Amino acid sequence: MIRIEEHVKVHVSYCKSNLYVEYLPQTSRTIFDICNENGRIIKTGSINDFETKIDISELENSKYVLLILDGDRVNSQNFTVSR
Repeated sequence: MIRIEEHVKVHVSYCKSNLYVEYLPQTSRTIFDICNENGRIIKTGSINDFETKIDISELENSKYVLLILDGDRVNSQNFTVSR
């Protein structure tokens, strides 16, 4: 069974084109996906520490969803890129 939770803190730094994610991983294989509004995965990577910096300089101005997949947990957070 997959549990959906929402306890992720996201901060977008527009001047440096970074997304800062505050999330404490519960497993050693925690990953993130950034999806566009159509659900297509744009970027993926791993989360190893409490704060993860993700380069989003290649993302266009739009709305996105950050998904964190951590064992049987799925966390989601919406964010917008506007420069």
